[in-house]
Amino acid sequence: MKKTSVSKSAGNRIHVRMHTRIEIILRAVQELYPHDKSAPGLVLAWVPEKGFYASLVRYNEPGGAGKQRITFAFGKTLDAALKTLTVEWRSKTEHARKLVQL
Repeated sequence: MKKTSVSKSAGNRIHVRMHTRIEIILRAVQELYPHDKSAPGLVLAWVPEKGFYASLVRYNEPGGAGKQRITFAFGKTLDAALKTLTVEWRSKTEHARKLVQL
């Protein structure tokens, strides 16, 4: 993964923004699917050919079995992948639009 140069204060702002975005997404997806047998979640990964990958998942069975991907996105940065994921999810789900304000 390519390292990028960011000033310490800019890096801290990006970190806080990503942390806030992750927390909002996780709380909203939990609120949308409160009766799932396992808590819905967020999957993050680095895919060398495509950049950062983010997806929202839910589980049909306890213990994380029966995974179902709700939506996914790629981005050049982790923050970009999370923002795109949020936009995609909001566009597909009326209730998500009410829960997650950009």
